[in-house]
Amino acid sequence: MTKPGPEEHPWKPLAPSLSPAVVTTRGRREANQDRVCALRTLVGRDPAVLLAVADGIGGLPAGEQAAELALQVVSHYAHYVLPETEPGRPLRDALGEMLRAAGRRVWLWAHDQGYGGAAGSTLVCALVWDRRFLVAHAGDSRCYHIDGRGATVLTRDHTEAARLDPEAGRASAHGPRSALSHRLTSALGWPMETVEMTPADGEPGSLQDDGVLLVCSDGLHAVVDEKDIHATVHGTRTLQDACRRLVLLALVRGSTDNVSVAAVEVGSLRRRSASP
Repeated sequence: MTKPGPEEHPWKPLAPSLSPAVVTTRGRREANQDRVCALRTLVGRDPAVLLAVADGIGGLPAGEQAAELALQVVSHYAHYVLPETEPGRPLRDALGEMLRAAGRRVWLWAHDQGYGGAAGSTLVCALVWDRRFLVAHAGDSRCYHIDGRGATVLTRDHTEAARLDPEAGRASAHGPRSALSHRLTSALGWPMETVEMTPADGEPGSLQDDGVLLVCSDGLHAVVDEKDIHATVHGTRTLQDACRRLVLLALVRGSTDNVSVAAVEVGSLRRRSASP
């Protein structure tokens, strides 16, 4: 039996200093309910990349369609709204509104189709420009910051486990996890939808020359921890190959979910010169 492999999305780099990569696979499932992208956009006059992963909620009708609708809204904002938005508070507000608009789109579509709101999707978005970043998310798809020191979870899972114990919302694959880790408390299209922004203090985060932002569905982070994410990104010649290896590692580790990864790096990482 042939093992399921990743479906790669080739990408022409936006600029030498801002290079993204995207990989997704249905894994061992019959269909891929994940949707993932890396989109060109602008922040002011600065070239930017908007990463996004939407994970249609399993067990609900039309999870795949919910994720697709979410990324249609993301694409609209990347092409028409963000380039016209000023940096600072207006940009932060626009990113949050993008997720809320995606939630409304999913909710309205589900009701029009007679699902009575029984459709939903997670969504995590990372906007990177001029060595700065903002992240917005709803659900348990994650964003990681990776540099020479390691990989750090920037987002907090919106799950029952995290509601009871905030540390559980950033638990690694080898850390304590329970059935409550899979029970979402927020998602697009749900009445309890919560949009969380990172950094929380309102100011954009910063990336150094060896900085990488990576967004992923829980098909990855449920079985691959921060140590392995860091080792793979900094031990692989290209970011595209690193994403491919992370997806394959998740499958080898026994992930039974769809697995999606999108990442962007700033500059040319020193890891490349040391890679075989």
